[in-house]
Amino acid sequence: LQPPLSSEKTTLVTKAICDRANGLFLHARLVADNLSENLQDGRVTEETLPGSLERLPRSLSDVYEELLRDHSRRSGVSLDHQAKLLACVTHSSCPLRLIQLGSLMAQILKIELREGKDLVRASCGGLLELLPDESVSIIHHSFTEFLHDQSRASTENAFPVLDDALAHDMLAAICLE
Repeated sequence: LQPPLSSEKTTLVTKAICDRANGLFLHARLVADNLSENLQDGRVTEETLPGSLERLPRSLSDVYEELLRDHSRRSGVSLDHQAKLLACVTHSSCPLRLIQLGSLMAQILKIELREGKDLVRASCGGLLELLPDESVSIIHHSFTEFLHDQSRASTENAFPVLDDALAHDMLAAICLE
């Protein structure tokens, strides 16, 4: 983790992440990356670290919820706009490139193309991957499953569940515009 932590704190972080991840590498990686970002930008310090570790998410679904909310705050992109972006990524008939997604977001939000591309890069952080050919991909199939999980619909303040019909309607309307 950056900045360097004392060996005592590093051991504490390692144990906390491993305990919460229950052997699931993706859970551990996402939590460690997010904690590292929070340490780097000063939201978590060595003094506040123990309390932060107690609040680590317990399930992969909780990790995704927390990361989406965290990236929404950091980027200034609303959860609704994140959901629209993720609907475009998960429901297009072929992988979309950064410029295409930027253009879609620019149309939805009535902003410039450059701002749309920046928004795509910042809105979901490490949950979206920019591949060498500049196509944008979901980092793991479990994230797509999370986005479509209807059981989350009854949870208060949950990230919006992606609806296939609404996503296809939105994509069709944007393409027609």
